[in-house]
Amino acid sequence: MLAQIEKRNLVCAPASWSDVATFLLANFATHAVTIKSISGETTLLFAISAILALLFPYTGIWGGWEGIASAAIFGEDVLQKALRARALCAVGRLEDWATTIENTSEQTHHQGPRLQSDGTTIEHRRKVEVVSSFYYPVAREVDQIHGQVILPPGYRLYKLLPGVKVKLTRGISNPKWSSSLDLSSSRNIAKLLIGIIQLLFACVTLYRARGSQLEKYGYAAFGLTVIPYAAMTLVNLLAGFVTPEFTHLFVVRSKYLEEAKGKGGFFDGTFGEPDEDQEEYQTRIDETSHVHSLSVSAIGRFKYRRLTRVEYLCQCLASGLVVVAFVVPYLITLGLTEFKPQESTLAQRAWTMSWLVVDQFMGVTTWAISIILAIFYARGHDAMIPRIVYTVAWAVFCGSIPAVIGGYVTIAKMMQEFGNCINT
Repeated sequence: MLAQIEKRNLVCAPASWSDVATFLLANFATHAVTIKSISGETTLLFAISAILALLFPYTGIWGGWEGIASAAIFGEDVLQKALRARALCAVGRLEDWATTIENTSEQTHHQGPRLQSDGTTIEHRRKVEVVSSFYYPVAREVDQIHGQVILPPGYRLYKLLPGVKVKLTRGISNPKWSSSLDLSSSRNIAKLLIGIIQLLFACVTLYRARGSQLEKYGYAAFGLTVIPYAAMTLVNLLAGFVTPEFTHLFVVRSKYLEEAKGKGGFFDGTFGEPDEDQEEYQTRIDETSHVHSLSVSAIGRFKYRRLTRVEYLCQCLASGLVVVAFVVPYLITLGLTEFKPQESTLAQRAWTMSWLVVDQFMGVTTWAISIILAIFYARGHDAMIPRIVYTVAWAVFCGSIPAVIGGYVTIAKMMQEFGNCINT
């Protein structure tokens, strides 16, 4: 094989383990550290996300998708930028909030005894239900929150959606004060520069794969395995330009925050307040069980603004880039190899392609899990569905690891077999 390559003006030498390690470090590991940080994310959580992106690069694409769709740099002021970057959160209720309202004003919704036509009375029992909302919950264990927050039982924090109307706290009307408001954020220039370098290096790797490597291994060539990592880096790089990274989450002063303060909560360092409508209670009486049900919202009735044209365009761009990122490995492989196996073995083709398919499956799975948890986590920490979701996610992760290990081992063996080649 080496003799045949030398005839094509290439000089090849057997690849050492240091050559293999350099290839893996430059083409895989450094790509993983360029993922977009989530607002308020701790160093530990970022490290876990980076490791997951190292194993399954498509799991690291969603932070970039959200960053591009948010288009935070187009916010009118730093408060609006923080809102679009999902760095603002508000106090909300948990399902067990109903057990904490004894002897409070909510008791006024209890109907009491009801007089029947025959002169007898029926005591209506009250049941309070908290209606869940589609808001991402804040995990106090892994999210960094600005200031001091002490929540009473029955309450938790939720990230505000980018479309919620938010304004400065009552009493602040001077525009100069608005412009001077500063929330901790960063462009992370070093990460952006690394991302640019990594994209260029990935292009060089693909270029070097042309010719002898593709002629020998076909669509199983180890140079093609960098495409998913390059796609992830591109999406996160663009996100880094349009959305800054906020190191902490900031609590806004909502009506539920004031309610929580009245029950022993403490909040220091709040910024702004959402525009809210008056809370509405939905009541119904079950004549069979004589239960008077009162439904309340898990989070305030916020007013929403209309998205700008730029935001719509960024959302379309983000979704389009994700679709392209999932398709581009197959398109590039088709264009360079026409999916011809050449001299590659069945095992080499099986490991490299299974790694790609499993990687994309894990990417979709992590997105689905985040949506499911956002829907059901509002019911509280003891909800059964989040526990089942975490169990299934862990099982899927463990079942996917063999494809990753097999992919890395196959790449290392192919590199040692092919050698380290340079043009002369």
